[in-house]
Amino acid sequence: MARSQQKLDEALNLKKYPAKQKMHEEVIVFVHFFDGSPKLLQRHIDLVNQLGFDAYAYQVAFHLKERRLHDFLPKANLKRLGLKNFWSKDLQHILDQIPGKKILYAFSNPASAAFEVAKNKNNQVCAVVCDSGPFFDLLRCSRNLIKDYFDVKNPLLNIPGAIAGTIALAPLHENYLNADLAALPKDFPVLSIRGWKDNLVPAKSIEKVFEKHQHLDLEVLNLPEAGHLNGLKDFPDVYKPVVENFLLKVCRD
Repeated sequence: MARSQQKLDEALNLKKYPAKQKMHEEVIVFVHFFDGSPKLLQRHIDLVNQLGFDAYAYQVAFHLKERRLHDFLPKANLKRLGLKNFWSKDLQHILDQIPGKKILYAFSNPASAAFEVAKNKNNQVCAVVCDSGPFFDLLRCSRNLIKDYFDVKNPLLNIPGAIAGTIALAPLHENYLNADLAALPKDFPVLSIRGWKDNLVPAKSIEKVFEKHQHLDLEVLNLPEAGHLNGLKDFPDVYKPVVENFLLKVCRD
């Protein structure tokens, strides 16, 4: 068991990115997007460091080599099916190692794991920033991923692939996400960043996530010209001040 956990810790590769001048007790924990890495979030890490926040990032993955058969089965205290559970379990393991108040900064559909762990008061998560996700319409977005990101244009391949991927990832994804958001406390701060020209995740699919959850203190940054995950890179003059104001507001509150 200890050896398996050691291998998993090595795969997660948690790293701290301290601010040159720390100004806030809250820390930012980054949850990167599918097929990404902390290295690809360097702009975002630099942004929060410049605002005086220490940051943490780790490698989001399924780590199938580190898992055993029983890890795929729902536990008595975690009755959820699908590989997405690994995102949540790994993030919980990461938060167990970081003391104090935390702001989660998550991207695309792994942001759904951020909301799953945020509802646990013991994790001391005081806000979530989510960029290009999480989203409903998982089947549609999965097909977009296969068709546009992996360049599988043939519908005879991308449609079955999307169906299989959706079932494997989280067959009850929308139910789970709704339950997690409903469990968050009243006025829990969320910043949702959406690109209107996102060819993988339509802004409407993100909007649907929050429609039933009016108890949240939801702020939305709409980027009419942005695509998937490129808001900070291509539109920093719009992106940066909104994120800065949100983070500083959370700290003041």
